[in-house]
Amino acid sequence: MGFPGDLLVPASGANLPSLFKHPILRLKNVWRRIKVFSLNTMYLSVFWAKGGGRVNFVQMKQLALENFIAVNTAFAKGREPQIADNCSILTNHALKERLKHVDPNIKMSWELLRYNRKPRIVLLQPLEIPNAPSALQAVYRIDSRQRLTVEKPGQEPQVTETDLVQYPGFVFDTTISPPRPFLIGSLFETPLTVK
Repeated sequence: MGFPGDLLVPASGANLPSLFKHPILRLKNVWRRIKVFSLNTMYLSVFWAKGGGRVNFVQMKQLALENFIAVNTAFAKGREPQIADNCSILTNHALKERLKHVDPNIKMSWELLRYNRKPRIVLLQPLEIPNAPSALQAVYRIDSRQRLTVEKPGQEPQVTETDLVQYPGFVFDTTISPPRPFLIGSLFETPLTVK
């Protein structure tokens, strides 16, 4: 399972051009934000109307962040079984293929140091299933500082700290409590030039 179709991720304020130089692009982004908010509200209403249960968004976010950290940590350490438990089949396959290209003598570790901003939901969508919906797809905006340490034999460890803004997507199985998240991939901000 991956993302169904093209999803619209509005640009964040840091990636917007100047209001005075490009007012139309700024207005276009405001329109996109209104559109995404309206779609999220409509999808949630449909989810509840079709018999989907109540959703604890705080709990879902916490579980998604734990999953995100677990997958990144397992990938850096090359632990395929832990990746498979937390990802969709397609994401698991893609990460396994990436691991094949990593030199087995290299040891890596990944760490999330801090959140630069509070993680938040960007997109929310129930997955269309003929009966009552039992799965919700959520994309979060995670602005964080991360550390990657790479150790090559006979060399000093290389430590890289980076500020990243990522948009990982998760599918939540809402038939169980707490809902179980599966990482299904990552999105990028939709360019303002795309219609």
